[in-house]
Amino acid sequence: MRTNIPVLARGLLAAWLIWLALPAGAVTIADLYEAEVPVAGEDVDSRNQAIGQAMVQVLIKLTGRDPAPGASTLAAQAPSYVQQYRFRRSVTPEGEARSRLWVRFDKLGLDRALRERGLPLWGSSRPGVLVWLGAEQSGRRELVGADAGLAQSLSTAAEARGLPVQWPLLDLEDQARLTTADLWSDYATAVIQASARYTQPLVLTGRLRQVSSDHWEGRWTLYEGEQSRALSSTGADGAQAVAGAVAQLAELLAARYAPAGGQNGPQPVRLQIKGVDGVRDYARVLKLVGEREVVDRVVLRSAEADSLLLEVLTRGGRDALAQVLDLVRELSREPDPLPPIPSFTPPAPLPPARPSVAPGPADAPMPPSEGAAPVVDGALLPAITPADEGPVVPVIASPVVAPAPPPVDLVYRLRL
Repeated sequence: MRTNIPVLARGLLAAWLIWLALPAGAVTIADLYEAEVPVAGEDVDSRNQAIGQAMVQVLIKLTGRDPAPGASTLAAQAPSYVQQYRFRRSVTPEGEARSRLWVRFDKLGLDRALRERGLPLWGSSRPGVLVWLGAEQSGRRELVGADAGLAQSLSTAAEARGLPVQWPLLDLEDQARLTTADLWSDYATAVIQASARYTQPLVLTGRLRQVSSDHWEGRWTLYEGEQSRALSSTGADGAQAVAGAVAQLAELLAARYAPAGGQNGPQPVRLQIKGVDGVRDYARVLKLVGEREVVDRVVLRSAEADSLLLEVLTRGGRDALAQVLDLVRELSREPDPLPPIPSFTPPAPLPPARPSVAPGPADAPMPPSEGAAPVVDGALLPAITPADEGPVVPVIASPVVAPAPPPVDLVYRLRL
């Protein structure tokens, strides 16, 4: 059977482009614990020195911060965390031999080391960032595609920080929804409408301008839903300017998704998961929650018809747990629960009061007792007491209030 290669290639390209436009949300980063660095030689000293450099790069991705906290201590111990390494040799276009060392570190051991030191740890599930980039050179403005040099520089900087970025297709639909003038004026409505087809939780717009041969300026806006934040960067060239913006973005997101361990240790959060149907869903929930890097332990507190109540020990508390669970596709967050209403137990009825005087004839008025309030035309007047005795304070039986159940901090629903 003959195969039409051009038709097949176009079909594969179309499928790839459709895949890029599919909903992304959170992206799982697969190579957080890997790095490749230059190596001077294959002797033990050169190898260990390169392994220490690789550890520094991995810690930058794991913490989201540069310099990474704890890097100096852990880099000195880097060989003990190596799971696998490999030398890679190549030849430059100039004919010069080049050696690099690829290293993969042990995830469980490195995670434990970061937790024990109270250092931040950003998990592999991270929010995707859609990037709209424009550049101005020699008075000409244009949108930058994924294959342009500036876009590749930004992608390289994002990869070094563990940030998943996506570039728009810049097809006819994109060009109709977002023009170069819209991007340069930071027209939020057009940006949001053009970004809707990609469904990334974060959108970054950038406007780069070459001021002189050795000076670039960048103005950036980070969109998250209806909120936005302005950033700025400079550099000797376009690559430095985009790297500066990526560094700021990484620091902002790391502060949210990679909280450092506090002195008080993990905090308990009561988490309710609805829509749980059977043992399979139960195991699925424990896996989805327990695999989050901010979670240290999950304990089942109660189970009802279709929901679970979990106590989650998490670093960073309720907000840190909510931020990572919001990125889980299989979970949808529900409105925050209202505080519980304490149950009310009515007081026991009081015994009937005994009459202070013997009852008289039915038609005879009851003589007032000493100190009682006088009755005038059937109305009870306030009792009059001597000035030195003070006012009469009525005694009211307090209601018995049962203790309220512990509040639920977060509620999510398991998606089918």
